[in-house]
Amino acid sequence: MLETLRDGTKTRKFRADERKLLAYIESSVDECKGYISELQNEASRFKNKPPNPIPPTNPPKPKRIAHHLRRGVQSVIHMRGRITYPFRQCTLEKFDKNIDEILNRLSMSQQLLLQKDIRRIWDDNENVKAVLALIRTTQVSSEIRDWLKAPDLTVNFKEASAKRHPNTGLWFVDSLAFLSWPTEPNSFLWFNGFAGNGKSVLCSTAIQYSFRPRQSNGRVGIAILFFTFNVDSKQDTSAMLPALVLQLSIQLNHHTILEELRDSCCNSSPPAQTLKDCLRRLVHAFQDVYVILDALDESPRDKYQDDVLQSVIDMHTWSERGLHILATSRDLVDIRDEIEVLADEIISMKVESIQKDITSFISQHLRESSRLRKWARHHERIESVVTERANGR
Repeated sequence: MLETLRDGTKTRKFRADERKLLAYIESSVDECKGYISELQNEASRFKNKPPNPIPPTNPPKPKRIAHHLRRGVQSVIHMRGRITYPFRQCTLEKFDKNIDEILNRLSMSQQLLLQKDIRRIWDDNENVKAVLALIRTTQVSSEIRDWLKAPDLTVNFKEASAKRHPNTGLWFVDSLAFLSWPTEPNSFLWFNGFAGNGKSVLCSTAIQYSFRPRQSNGRVGIAILFFTFNVDSKQDTSAMLPALVLQLSIQLNHHTILEELRDSCCNSSPPAQTLKDCLRRLVHAFQDVYVILDALDESPRDKYQDDVLQSVIDMHTWSERGLHILATSRDLVDIRDEIEVLADEIISMKVESIQKDITSFISQHLRESSRLRKWARHHERIESVVTERANGR
């Protein structure tokens, strides 16, 4: 139990809304320390040697919680079955009560961590719904939508999010590069990898994580685009710029900037530079704006890719402190030559990076698949072989 609690608190990054949970665990640990000290004092009297006191300290950090208790609880529980003479019956009953209280406290803390993990999965589903509501273009009139011709990205985001397996992609969102990206002024993060390795799924994860600040701050904007090689309306700057402009306009309490854009163009299609100028005005209207562009390489190289890359470069060279750009693509020479210079951080997705994701997916599928239950005694071997094949071995 202590091992589980220790691992759960050591590896977990507690969010602001989990402070009550952390406070409960710390309180439980402090009470357990009191019980352990009392038991150790009695035990040391029995052994005629002074106790090893548990030093009074401030509430420990989460990753040290179980470490502080481990030796005490192990020795006490081991001693439980051997405590007899010379203690009176009432003392023995008190020992039992204290030990039970320790186990109950730690068990409750462990259960709360598990429940919070389940709640987090539910929160992820709610975040998907909230992001979809945020970027849904139906929030503006059909007249404006028909004029701007911005593509609807809800389908792409929904599909990518549906492919995400619980507890996968954490290596990406917990990386130093990603953690610093939302707060570094005018940050640019390039995430690259080979074809078909789940970049779009991780991109949807990044979008969900970027959405969290907006839940408490309406001055945070999010704009996304999934470039798609087989959909003409999601391949070039005439897709990217209108999409970003429309999404950010929707997130403001008014559509003044968007309406001024339409009036200035006399209802004709706005040129790229006009859209860029409008986009920059929208960025100014927010405290922070997160622009996430998935699959730059799916913009056709010989037709649109140069213009797309140039527009991304232009956006970054505005040097707007509150503008944060994250782009994904395959690691192609043409893209690297343009983006490598811009990127503050580059995350290259290697097979070893997703080893835990592959193992987690296979393990859960084996446990949950009714068709595979009859092979339960072979699950470990199946998991090992499939994981090796996924790694190309």
